[in-house]
Amino acid sequence: MDEDRVGLLHGVLRSMTTLTRVFAARGTHPFKDRALGRREMDVMFFVSQSGTMTVRRLAEALGVTSGAISQVLPKLERIGLIAVDVDPLDRRHRLVRATASAAAEVTAFQDEYVRTLLPEFHPLSDSELVELDRLLAKVHSAQGVGDGAAAAVTPAAGRAVAAEFAAEAPSG
Repeated sequence: MDEDRVGLLHGVLRSMTTLTRVFAARGTHPFKDRALGRREMDVMFFVSQSGTMTVRRLAEALGVTSGAISQVLPKLERIGLIAVDVDPLDRRHRLVRATASAAAEVTAFQDEYVRTLLPEFHPLSDSELVELDRLLAKVHSAQGVGDGAAAAVTPAAGRAVAAEFAAEAPSG
């Protein structure tokens, strides 16, 4: 193992942790009044951003099995965060979508996350943010999870990180 490379990665991870703590200190996360686990939060963030999709596509995007997704859907549907319908084009498939109120809650949280962290990124130019986004997408793509697409550098740019933070936030 290349010790110089390990040291560099430690520095990157330390910086990422510091950024996450800037927001974590606020103690906010979506769905506070519900006890959602990590996978449930992952489903909520992905479906809220991506719109209606099949269970299979959702599982592929999150890098888990369809069975793992199917296990969390009943709870999310019961508490009114998602709707699950039979695909009218292929009745063997189920379509999953976030309810309007759940999608709005995710969007508000993510927008707050981006606004909170924006000052931390003022030293970077727009082209440097684009490059950072590209580099993170390259790391993500190399993991073979999801489609490898990076978030565009827009108000939605921090949404993947916000989802990660929210998934790790204590529920309750």
